[in-house]
Amino acid sequence: MSYEINYGPKGTTLIQVEGQFYLAYQEGDTIFYWTLTKDQLGNITDAPSIGFNSLGKLTTPIAGYKNYDAKQWQDIKDNNNLWAAGDIYDIQNQGNVISGTIEKVKTMAESEPWGNDDRYLMLVAEAMIEDPENWQTNLELDPENRFYSLINEYGYSGDMFNRMKKYGKDKLAAESLETDGYNLVIGILETLEATLDTDSMKYAARKWASGAWGNNRLTTELTAATQKNSNYTVSADFQKVLDNGDIGFSNKGEDKIQNLLDTYLPKSLHAPYLSQMSDLAGSYVNNPDFAKDFENQLKEERYAFNSNWDKDIPWINIMNNSKNLVSAIWGVDVSEEDGIFDKILTTNDIGKQKEMIRLEGLERGYAQPTTDLLTALTKSFGSGVIKGQDFRITGGKS
Repeated sequence: MSYEINYGPKGTTLIQVEGQFYLAYQEGDTIFYWTLTKDQLGNITDAPSIGFNSLGKLTTPIAGYKNYDAKQWQDIKDNNNLWAAGDIYDIQNQGNVISGTIEKVKTMAESEPWGNDDRYLMLVAEAMIEDPENWQTNLELDPENRFYSLINEYGYSGDMFNRMKKYGKDKLAAESLETDGYNLVIGILETLEATLDTDSMKYAARKWASGAWGNNRLTTELTAATQKNSNYTVSADFQKVLDNGDIGFSNKGEDKIQNLLDTYLPKSLHAPYLSQMSDLAGSYVNNPDFAKDFENQLKEERYAFNSNWDKDIPWINIMNNSKNLVSAIWGVDVSEEDGIFDKILTTNDIGKQKEMIRLEGLERGYAQPTTDLLTALTKSFGSGVIKGQDFRITGGKS
């Protein structure tokens, strides 16, 4: 018949290493062990008495009892994840140290992203041993930067960790953090020139408030959600919320795309690009090579449409020079959509352009070209010769 250990959770094991005794408990892949004295053995089992042989080895049959020599024990420590969890110095009055430690470790493992990390569990055990009452405060003081270095590996800053603590323990603090998070979301969306439905915004705000997302993560998630062709990817949980919401995709970069279109391409060729403006703007913002590639694409397209000017000459320069020329001859302002440009931009011969502009102005009855014609005729008749350079009309209507 074997007696049971009645101190600690079920599965607690008594270990003897020569004259030293330990109580051990395995949690996951980690074995915690506590040192106790031979005199305390009677308080941890239901055996009526404890006996030893002449060499000091325990002879009372205890379920799970293990006996090792020093070398065997060292080999076990070297080849397993063993943590010295401290001393059990007063079983009668100390309470169940093993159960308390294991429960706290389990709670930590369940509640925090790094909770199952062996390095973190070791820090928890050390802190509990040093000061059972204030172990968590001491852990977070972290004078050696062991704790914060660890959570950094999980993508958490000290600020995120502090928000996580407040959010889970204080309802008023949680509400305040959510409000702060919502205001942050509004600010980021304004910068992105985008909109989201209220539920999606509140979800993102809660993620930030709870410490699950830092400032950078919040920005990248919102960018990925609202900017087409973004370099970032929306997380799966946020995507589910977005799928049931309403996204006003970002306008950021659209002004840059419009400027490139206006600079290098006639308006008559803009339509296909305007229908995909959000995609183009997203590429412009996220791809540093896109602007130059797109510019070259527009130059090639314009040159294929009108090869009278070198492809590197911006279309806006060609058009502005032509508009100035037409306005100077007609004496009126003209729109780029005026049909005169379809005629004069078939040639880059300035003399031919002026001839076409004057003829069109006369046909439309504009005052200035008519006056210029009469002036030229008067000058020419006064000398008996009508000079072609004063005013030339040929070919009738084109």
